[in-house]
Amino acid sequence: MMRHLIGSDVPPNFGSLINFFGSENFIPYDSFIYCSNCFPLKQLLHTKYYNCGCCNKAISRFYHLSIRYQLEEILKNKTDILDYEENSQNEIFKEISKSHSKFVTLTINSDGLSVFKSSNITFWPVYLTVNQLIKKQRFKLKNDIIGGLWMSKEKPTFHEFLKPLVQELELLEKGIFIESTL
Repeated sequence: MMRHLIGSDVPPNFGSLINFFGSENFIPYDSFIYCSNCFPLKQLLHTKYYNCGCCNKAISRFYHLSIRYQLEEILKNKTDILDYEENSQNEIFKEISKSHSKFVTLTINSDGLSVFKSSNITFWPVYLTVNQLIKKQRFKLKNDIIGGLWMSKEKPTFHEFLKPLVQELELLEKGIFIESTL
């Protein structure tokens, strides 16, 4: 589906997508596995296992991609695509702007899709949008932040699925310095 919507630059399968992150397009990421019967989300470096060692149930996989890294790449030296007045009428925005002159807000989305029509495996990307990008740039693929990828035979347990993203977003909420000409 992604290849149809975006074009042939999208890796043809999940393995190729993960290899893509290890190439010159490297985005730092962490790997996790999850068994809905036996344990919460566990971080792993590498595994080839497809079933849980305890109950033999299929293991779900989750890849958390660095939001900070991608945000820095989008915002570095790109003053022409930012509009800090965008969404400035929002009450939360007004409150934050009292203490911070330049900040960005993010919108988070996720939706599942089948990897193949004949497959029972679903793919759940979590993506974030920078609200202060000008509208013409906001939804371009190069400005999307992919926060995570869940792949499983079952729908994700969102409480577990989103933990690594929430932890990183809590750190980002404290503020980061981005070296740029902004």
